[in-house]
Amino acid sequence: MIVIVADASSPAATPPSNLLIFHGTADPTVWDLRYQAAASGALSLLETGDLNADGKPDIAWTDTTCGAHTCFARVRIVSWDAAADKYIDMIGPNATMATPQVRFADINRGSGKELIMHGGEIGSVGAPQRVDRNLGLARWPALRTGRSHLRSVDLPVPPRAGCQRPAVQGAYADAALAYEKIVGDSTLKACGNRPNELNELREFAWFRWALAQAYAGNQAAAGSTVAALNKALPQGLYAPVANIWWSAYGTARDATAACAAVRAYAQSKPEVWKILSDFGYANPTFNASDVCIAPKR
Repeated sequence: MIVIVADASSPAATPPSNLLIFHGTADPTVWDLRYQAAASGALSLLETGDLNADGKPDIAWTDTTCGAHTCFARVRIVSWDAAADKYIDMIGPNATMATPQVRFADINRGSGKELIMHGGEIGSVGAPQRVDRNLGLARWPALRTGRSHLRSVDLPVPPRAGCQRPAVQGAYADAALAYEKIVGDSTLKACGNRPNELNELREFAWFRWALAQAYAGNQAAAGSTVAALNKALPQGLYAPVANIWWSAYGTARDATAACAAVRAYAQSKPEVWKILSDFGYANPTFNASDVCIAPKR
């Protein structure tokens, strides 16, 4: 039997709670308390059963605490070990996310269910960001086996984030399509304080579009994209960046040397990278070395 109790007298937005697990005894009127978990916030039962297909019963729940802007939920999982005659913690303390949707699903057949956490958006004005999707392997103790950044509904961050992952992973054709979409996306909304924010972000996406095209093997398209950027935004921050990169890369096809030239320019002109460095404390950092990506050798 599982019982959740909360302190109704607490003034907190999410009063502290306790989760109690009782086992039945030979006497049907007597229950034996076998496990107690104290929580600083609200508890919510997720799922019970043999979640990781190891033949042992498991219990999963969330512990949610809320601040002024955002609620954070931590996932807890325990498993009954009959040999040890006790419940064992089956997940680390870092299974925590802002405003998550949490569920279990059998994705990798044969290993039980996987834990999926989808969320990460912080409600503070200083922290706009994408959401994350974490995938945890269910052969516990659970480990995070996958993480992906997903596009927020109205933020212009994808030029550096949503497209960054395929570019870093070498999926340059996919990255080129993603950057191309950003360049022509008229639905993006500014979320920062820079007066020319959307154009600056599109400039960056335009440069990265050419970069991805070249690395995907389409040199002619890359040259055309650089030329189009110069025609559309000749006074922008990224027309010079694209020109420096293309001058170094266009003939020798040396991506490392081309990115070194871009990095040197960005270090001498910090505005090039600073337009992408202040999208809230919840976002990844960005500096001169992040402007240009070279394929790994």
